[in-house]
Amino acid sequence: MNSKISVQSLGNAKYRVTIDQGATKTTHEVGVSSLELEKYAGKTSAERLVEASFEFLLERETKESILRSFTLSNIEHYFPEYPQRIREMLS
Repeated sequence: MNSKISVQSLGNAKYRVTIDQGATKTTHEVGVSSLELEKYAGKTSAERLVEASFEFLLERETKESILRSFTLSNIEHYFPEYPQRIREMLS
């Protein structure tokens, strides 16, 4: 199913992500430290990194399964392929 991913900066390196799939929506809060941004994104903006990270997650689980609040490095704990895959997605 097609998902619309919206990323909104909340300031202080926090982002609100809304995933809209047809009749249902979920909202998530994600922290992105400067170290995570450097490690995963290179020259990509934090907003694009967050959006791509949710694309990555939605390929592997439903939007309802994604944690409501987390930092980007948490993804790597569940999906060890995340660092390499996210760099490929952003290049």
